[in-house]
Amino acid sequence: MRLLLVTFSRGAWVHMALTGMIFFGLLLVDRRTTIPAVTFLLLAIAGGAIKIGFFSEATSGALSDNFLASRLSLQSYDSGRFEHIFKSLGEMFDKPWGIGPNQARLLYGFEPHNTFVVLGLQNGVFAAIGFAVLYFAAGYRCLKKVLEQRDGWMKYAFVLAIMVGLFVLMNVVGSLHWRHLYVVLGLAFGSYYSNSILPTKA
Repeated sequence: MRLLLVTFSRGAWVHMALTGMIFFGLLLVDRRTTIPAVTFLLLAIAGGAIKIGFFSEATSGALSDNFLASRLSLQSYDSGRFEHIFKSLGEMFDKPWGIGPNQARLLYGFEPHNTFVVLGLQNGVFAAIGFAVLYFAAGYRCLKKVLEQRDGWMKYAFVLAIMVGLFVLMNVVGSLHWRHLYVVLGLAFGSYYSNSILPTKA
């Protein structure tokens, strides 16, 4: 947790929060995991509240006028980020076959921070549609496995929670270079028969 905090990456913080919320929400589907999940969540909230209460002065001092505080606020490029996305969206439909891989920065001076728009702009609309179909098919498979409640469903729940967090980030951050994005997609199509991390002995 502390290691993630010192990355100073707002995307990583948002991803962690979304993944945690979705995963705990999916654990509520099964009665066997509801009580442990709620207990852990309550203990985490209580622990955080106690820590903030005891170290409120130190925490407020650490957050005032430093790099962490600046990362928690809006950045100068945030408004331009969304302008670039909408401009690229228009260009994408004007050039449906794409402008070529890695050409956005060369032609327009910026790269839109939206994975689907980047794919559509540079590789064509069908590339963006194909990627979206693959991504949502993986998410649907995980959700279906979770709802079936067979052995191994918790692993699908964890993958689905990661995918939701990634999807939100993919709309505001260029993520084609994220190798773990493709690893997670591969995990979604895996077959799991146990909820334990390590395989159980036969």
